[in-house]
Amino acid sequence: MSPLIRLLLLAVLVGWMPAGLAGESAPLPGSAPATVEPTASRYRVTLATMAPGQLYWERFGHNAIVVEDPEGRKVAFNFGYFDFEQPGFLRRFLFGEMRYLAVALDADTDLSHYVMAGRQVWLQELDFSEAEARRLVGYLSRAVSPEEREYRYHYFRANCSTRIRDAIDHALDGALEDGFSHRSHGETWRRLALAHARQDLWMALGMHLGLGLPADEKLSRWQEFYIPARLKDGLDDFRRADSRPLVLATRTLGGEGAYVHPYPPTWWPGFLAWGLAVSGLMVWAWNRAALPQRRRLSAIGAILAFAFASAGCFLMFLWAATLHVDAGWNQNLFLLNPLWFAVAVLLWREGGPRGLHLAAWGALVIAAGGSFLKVFPAFGQQSIEWVLALLPVMAALLKMAGPLPERRA
Repeated sequence: MSPLIRLLLLAVLVGWMPAGLAGESAPLPGSAPATVEPTASRYRVTLATMAPGQLYWERFGHNAIVVEDPEGRKVAFNFGYFDFEQPGFLRRFLFGEMRYLAVALDADTDLSHYVMAGRQVWLQELDFSEAEARRLVGYLSRAVSPEEREYRYHYFRANCSTRIRDAIDHALDGALEDGFSHRSHGETWRRLALAHARQDLWMALGMHLGLGLPADEKLSRWQEFYIPARLKDGLDDFRRADSRPLVLATRTLGGEGAYVHPYPPTWWPGFLAWGLAVSGLMVWAWNRAALPQRRRLSAIGAILAFAFASAGCFLMFLWAATLHVDAGWNQNLFLLNPLWFAVAVLLWREGGPRGLHLAAWGALVIAAGGSFLKVFPAFGQQSIEWVLALLPVMAALLKMAGPLPERRA
């Protein structure tokens, strides 16, 4: 399987459902669900934020709300559980119809799972009034009820962190959204996702290739809270109308230390160097090769061109046939357009009719023209890396496919 196809598959199998965004495992065996009933007494409310782990599905971190009732029972409300045995799990996974579960578990048991895995946990105690705490408990209790516990998962807009954000905002009567919806760090869905995925190269590449123009929307801080650590920071910054902070105190489990935010990779120099090196090597080998060697090079080029076209078909499928809305309007389709099938046929057959050559040149013209359109704001998808890496290679493939045959008189 070619590297390009591998990273495209990862765009779905990882990029579209980064499990760390919305939980990291099915419910722990032996962890009995727990509930909290509102009473007239005071509750103690804590946001638990788990640091990213070593495995790819743990890269985005995780969070949960811990509620301690007047009797000292501590319950973790966790919105990140899914069931592999769910009917149609793989189909839902592929088509963007994932269903996740909200659960209530014994807090000590739930949090110990992360600590034993070597992941630090930050516990922020929140200063809620009695009315706010009761609103929160009522909201969470409904969320984990059998009727409502299953919800439609979206990797950016409805995950473990956004559901907790919404619960806290409900308790604060909308003050959290009011405080952060008009503030921005200038981040995008893509930048934050790549920052957290950068240590798993294939996952990061698959996400970068598969995400379309909607992923480059500038985010408010409210939208950034799809990342658990961003929600943690937001609560630290939040002030009520009377300037009181929401966070009373913060403590950690599993070690001490400040969370270091990952940053998105700067890929374009490496992508450009790769594209120039590969295309230069292809042209050099083609010019020096004798006929038998050229046949082998043609076969390799045909496989590469076929991979480009297949990748484009896969991106079109994500856009047109699934609910992965952030795969829509993907401008990488200019590069990976289906006309590369014509180049594959030309290289495999070592030539062909004029129509195939016209289609092959059309593939390069579309790729180059779509790349040029990036100078206009409406075509501002942040994918220049793919242009720098693939366009030189595509030009080299067209040289190997040969010029247009001349017309007969």
